[in-house]
Amino acid sequence: MKKVLVPVTALVLVTAAATWGAMQALTLPANLADFRHVGSLVIPDKASPLFGIHHFYLNDQGMAAFPNSGPYPEGTIFVGKVYEADDQEGALNEGKMRFYTYMEKSSKRSDTGGWLFAAFSPEGKLLDKDVKKECFDCHAPQKDADYVFSKALK
Repeated sequence: MKKVLVPVTALVLVTAAATWGAMQALTLPANLADFRHVGSLVIPDKASPLFGIHHFYLNDQGMAAFPNSGPYPEGTIFVGKVYEADDQEGALNEGKMRFYTYMEKSSKRSDTGGWLFAAFSPEGKLLDKDVKKECFDCHAPQKDADYVFSKALK
């Protein structure tokens, strides 16, 4: 049993290290001006980790699939900009930038519906998140839309 357990444990550790290394190399797209704005939403609950005003942008790779809510092709990227929501006499306005959200369609990520999820600081630094728990579990009910909340206006 020990002979089998050691190689299996080593394989798990090597796989985890490779996944973490790939995530560490992940960066925000260099030019968000090349992305199209596809929607916005407000999460008004200040207790929510997602509190704020969200603006979502999509790369050209995913634009053809967007009107049909997917399925999205490999390489599709959604980037969200999340701002504090400042209540100014009943009107919510963007406050300071809180973080970026990131989804990239990747067939290598079967554990998260074929999407690589990440979050970045306003300065573009990768944030340490449990993406399965903090991202994918929330997106899972959107399976019929390829795990994407944003929808084209009809």
